[in-house]
Amino acid sequence: MKTIMCMKTVKKFCVHFQICEQSELISGVKYLKGIYKYSIKQSAKIVSNMDFYNLSQQDFHVLEEKFNEDPEILKNKDSNDRLLLHWACLAGREQLVDHILKNSMPEIDSKDDTEATPLILSVLGGHYGLVQSLVSKGADVNAKKQGGHSALQYAVSKGFKNIVEFLLKNKANVNITDDRNDTPLHRAATLGRLAIAKILIENGANVNCQNRELNTPLHLALEDEQVEIGYLLLDNGADYKLLNRAKQTAIDLCKPNIKRQVKEKYGKGDDNDEE
Repeated sequence: MKTIMCMKTVKKFCVHFQICEQSELISGVKYLKGIYKYSIKQSAKIVSNMDFYNLSQQDFHVLEEKFNEDPEILKNKDSNDRLLLHWACLAGREQLVDHILKNSMPEIDSKDDTEATPLILSVLGGHYGLVQSLVSKGADVNAKKQGGHSALQYAVSKGFKNIVEFLLKNKANVNITDDRNDTPLHRAATLGRLAIAKILIENGANVNCQNRELNTPLHLALEDEQVEIGYLLLDNGADYKLLNRAKQTAIDLCKPNIKRQVKEKYGKGDDNDEE
């Protein structure tokens, strides 16, 4: 039985490890070092030398007993400046999050050492109910972590349509930019998120916004062979003649077969084409 429980714990750990890696929250090495250092540092404060990850996986009623024994657990931070609140959000523990917010009253937008907020971590985990709860409690929907990435941008990247719609209904900036000046529509375009791209455009996304390399969403869509999104952008006013920093139009970045498809459908394909 102990072996089975250990295997389950390792499996859950690997899932959260992968989320952190893919989301650029912390490197794998830093993640492992952080948990090790935290376990050593906090051994005198946390029963059984538990770290925040393991705590975030435990039964809520077991946790209540631990909190009664040591209320400081809720206020402590690990080596990555994360509260138990952050770990609970990443794990999607709504009841635990509610308890923490009511009893330790941390800043709902508390940031870890990557500047990720509890809301951003909830979005990364795809925890729709928790996202709703945090926003209803006043979480900043436009907060950014390092790199300028917001909750909306992560929801788009992960393909969480319901979270995208919810954030937009709750004043998320549809044209918010990261440090590369990419908007959520840039992300949807390059990743082929057609349904989400439609939602963004319906909510006022700028189809001609240029990023740091002056690429528009159309540049990225056609370069990455996301033809249907390319059509969607063109149908909604995307300017196919805009030049990027390399003096290329979106059509210039097309592979020959894609360029042919676009030209057949829209009569566009050469730099000297007239509208």
